Amino acid sequence: MDIYLHFGNRSSSRAESAHAKLKQYLQVSTGGFQDVTEMICLAIKYEFNEIKVKLASERIQVLHNCDAPVFRELLCRVSHFALKEIHMQYEKINTGTMTPCTGHFMATMALPCAHKIKHLEGMTLSLDLVHPQWRIDTLRLNSKDNLHNDGAKEFDELLSELSSRYQMWPQSKK
Repeated sequence: MDIYLHFGNRSSSRAESAHAKLKQYLQVSTGGFQDVTEMICLAIKYEFNEIKVKLASERIQVLHNCDAPVFRELLCRVSHFALKEIHMQYEKINTGTMTPCTGHFMATMALPCAHKIKHLEGMTLSLDLVHPQWRIDTLRLNSKDNLHNDGAKEFDELLSELSSRYQMWPQSKK
């Protein structure tokens, strides 16, 4: 039985997708070390900006089907994907399509299932019922954050080490 927390990810296609996107930026397989480094940095910056834009959008947009009072505490604080998943569970109550609880949904998605929502009937769903994975209100994605700067420093040190090792290779391996 699938009982492990995986947040809905069941395949490696995300890694494969990231690899394909990186290959788009590199364009050729014969670039020099500096060129490849610059292209990878460009790809990372672009993806980082795309994530920031998407999060900013989700912080201000309210999904039209999640405007019921039960979702009030979750709006603009939880990702749209998570809200849609919770809404599907909520709809099971309204349509009478609930099946006996197996605990599967809550164990794998870390979101409240239809049974939990029904148990809290008449109450607003608390933010505590949602795993931090799905939270968008606490994410800080500014390039000025210390965490990002430390990461940039580590990345530069790694590139420097790789470059020095590369220089020691025989010409035939380069």
